[in-house]
Amino acid sequence: MADVDATVINATAIGLCAGIIGGVALTLGGVAVVKSYRRQAKRPKSLKLYHSFPFRSVRCAWLVKELCIEEKVEIIDFNIHRIDSTEIDKYRHDVHPHGTLPALVVNDEYTILESGAICLYLADTYGRLVPNRYDRKEYYNWIVYATATIDAVLEPLYMQLTHTPDDQKDPDLIEKMEKKFHVIAKHLESVMEDRHWICGESFSAADCVMGYDIWWAKHIKKGELMKDYPALLRYANRLEGRQALKDCMPSKS
Repeated sequence: MADVDATVINATAIGLCAGIIGGVALTLGGVAVVKSYRRQAKRPKSLKLYHSFPFRSVRCAWLVKELCIEEKVEIIDFNIHRIDSTEIDKYRHDVHPHGTLPALVVNDEYTILESGAICLYLADTYGRLVPNRYDRKEYYNWIVYATATIDAVLEPLYMQLTHTPDDQKDPDLIEKMEKKFHVIAKHLESVMEDRHWICGESFSAADCVMGYDIWWAKHIKKGELMKDYPALLRYANRLEGRQALKDCMPSKS
């Protein structure tokens, strides 16, 4: 009798455990479905990205391709240097108050103006190329570091060394910005010596933001700025090998 009771008890326990496990699995599955539904429901109905190579909108167009959402984002080729003043005035009034690029118009009712913010928004909205929500400290840091610190150094260097006639160059400004760049580059070199992508071993939206600056620096002064940073050059080569970035480059034909 005792053996029978034990068998019944064991069978009952196993049944309860199986029921609990099944219930937990069903609950988790239901939560995942609900989260997926909510994410889908909150996604924008329309997205328009104003972009032109080689402006910082490259970051955003690149990420669109990495996320495979080309059919969800209308990319508008908008070269601000090749359109007339009437179009620029309309763009300032309707889209971007500063008349610069990029601009992401969401549902024809709100415009995101900053490239870093656009990349953060797209990655969050589509739930890809973003680290675990509890491990995003570097992800946020690198995106803001690129847009707030590195951009401010590269822009004057690019303008002075690429577009300014020799007799109009400002040597003091160039020297100051080159010193700042080398502080940045040494910091990034030490970070990239033992990792594949900017946040570690997985490519993320932060690589589209930071990667643009690395690509930009590599093409200023015919590569002179980057020649002493082998880890950064390897990183640049990995970035340039990505098909999504290649697709953002102008055709050579």
